[in-house]
Amino acid sequence: MFRTLLASAGLLLLVPAVASAAPFGELPFQPVAGSATCLRATGTPGELVRQSEQTVQLVTASPAGLTAGATLAADGIRGCAETASWAGGGGLVAFAVSSDLEDELWARVYVREPGGGWGEPVDVIAPEEQPFSSSLATAASERGDALVALASVTSDARAHVRVVRRLPGGAFGVTETLHSRRTGEPFPPIVHAGLSASGEAIVLWTVEPVKDERSGDERSARGRAERELWAAIAPPGAPFGAPKLIDPIASSVPYDLTVAPDGRALVVFGSGDQLVAAERPPGGVFGYPFTVADTIDEFGSAPTSVLRPDGAAIIAWAGLTDGTMSVRTRTAPGIFGPAITLGRAHRIERPVFASLTRLIDTALSGLQGEFGLGGAPPDARGANPRAALGTERSGDERSARGRDGSC
Repeated sequence: MFRTLLASAGLLLLVPAVASAAPFGELPFQPVAGSATCLRATGTPGELVRQSEQTVQLVTASPAGLTAGATLAADGIRGCAETASWAGGGGLVAFAVSSDLEDELWARVYVREPGGGWGEPVDVIAPEEQPFSSSLATAASERGDALVALASVTSDARAHVRVVRRLPGGAFGVTETLHSRRTGEPFPPIVHAGLSASGEAIVLWTVEPVKDERSGDERSARGRAERELWAAIAPPGAPFGAPKLIDPIASSVPYDLTVAPDGRALVVFGSGDQLVAAERPPGGVFGYPFTVADTIDEFGSAPTSVLRPDGAAIIAWAGLTDGTMSVRTRTAPGIFGPAITLGRAHRIERPVFASLTRLIDTALSGLQGEFGLGGAPPDARGANPRAALGTERSGDERSARGRDGSC
């Protein structure tokens, strides 16, 4: 858990370097009224969400500034709302909800069909009793398939991963339980999800097995890894297959999943002292992990990845304490190129005591994001890095676009 708290410490060090330069033509910072906690891009161009204790607000960003949009009631919201979008302005906002006594937990969704407004809230995953903590993920395809995954751990130490999906324009269907077992820690599975263009669903989660249920050989083989990374895949409109173990994963360190339109998927995660990745070809299963970086920050790295439809990809990772950002790329399916260090936003060159003081201070700040202390909703991934890939264009297309800033 301390490693997770240090994610904020290391990644916040990137802020001064990013804020002082504007290489991508971004707009200057603008003040907004009220809370901007759990700020997310919905995926619809220019649209953001932010939330307060009982609402989720849509905001549109343009060269003229920020324009407030719809405000969605979110009584009982637990953690950060998650979003997904599809072509034509379709989208969803989903969040976990707890009862007044916090003795039940379920998932609620708002849906906006293309060309329409936000509908009434729908509870899509039934209440679970005795919740302790939870995580949530959403995904959507360009044609309008949608998915909500809710992971939780109960007060009696059982970890659950439940998923619900809908076809384009339809209602959410029956909830499927992908995982329901005892766990060796009081923290929920960390869940990620993605959908291909055809609606094929991929859900990943981490969980710590109960230690007395593993053999000595298994514990030894895991080394520093205390958790396992699991995956389940479902064809469009069909049930999920049996979950498959991908590999041990470093405990309490972020990981990242990206799914391309053709169903190719890439997951990047820490394993021992290395950063590794496992890839899934279209229609296949995740292969054996390959090494991305032999050595990483001693407290771990926060990775991000992205796949383009032609198989081009980026894997980037930021050290949790030194703020160093590194990247590996490829232009087609296959081997990634060598690692390139993009820069170090901050270098620790102060006395040990001062360094420890800084880390403790940022760790305490991270507690607010992790558990919602001090009135702040949890936002465990809010500071993680992101990456994006544009499409290839010919010289004529680039010339036709000119210098209007639309690229």
